[in-house]
Amino acid sequence: MPRAPRSDDGDTLIEVMIALLVISVTTAALMTGLATSIGASATHRNLATLDTVVRSYAETIKADVQLQAAPLYQDCAWITTTNVGGIPTAQYNTKSGGVVTTTPLTFTPPAGYSVQLDFLHYWNSTTYSFNGDSSTTCMSAAGDQSGIQLFQITATSPTRSHESLQFVVRVPT
Repeated sequence: MPRAPRSDDGDTLIEVMIALLVISVTTAALMTGLATSIGASATHRNLATLDTVVRSYAETIKADVQLQAAPLYQDCAWITTTNVGGIPTAQYNTKSGGVVTTTPLTFTPPAGYSVQLDFLHYWNSTTYSFNGDSSTTCMSAAGDQSGIQLFQITATSPTRSHESLQFVVRVPT
């Protein structure tokens, strides 16, 4: 049985155009996905760094106030802020026998990041609530303090993302 002769005709213009359209749509979808992945990766890296900064600052404060050989912890402490070398620095203030002691809580965040200590509250075991950070509101009776202080810190990234963290420092034993 003889075979039908093969045609030497190539692909039609319509077939070539459809093939190019399919390749173009596929390439555009892949490029969009890649761009989204790169953007998400940068956002995740920024948030992970921000989380590390805020937690490192919290650990620095806990180490200064509670964990060193001569801890700074005092009932009725309060926080102030001052500029040290042009950088806002929180200070842990205590009062004993009418003498106020001010100790800077130094922490150097990575370039572009900033940290601030928002507040220090102390637990009042008489009212079962946290009181504000003003030294004038501190209770003078010995049983009014439970040895628990609540700090809140906030870190800000170069992209203006914020993360806050609250943590408790207890009286060293």
